[in-house]
Amino acid sequence: MMQLCQKDKERVLNAIKSGHIDAADLSLPNLIDTIVLTMKQKNLLAPLEDCLEDKRSDNKKIPFEILLTLAITAKLKLKFLSL
Repeated sequence: MMQLCQKDKERVLNAIKSGHIDAADLSLPNLIDTIVLTMKQKNLLAPLEDCLEDKRSDNKKIPFEILLTLAITAKLKLKFLSL
């Protein structure tokens, strides 16, 4: 799962001071998600898409890039679980 957040520290602090927010939870991003997002930002996933051939004959509604990202994420999770 990917987590997208927009940081607006000033607005949150104002909401806490005015009493609109009375509790908050700290959520740390998953290490694997961080790795995959960094790979995407540094454009490391695009060369993989060029190197690997899409052999699907049907059901091409899901973009190949997303399938590769999901496969990488699943493989990383397997590796981290086996440590």
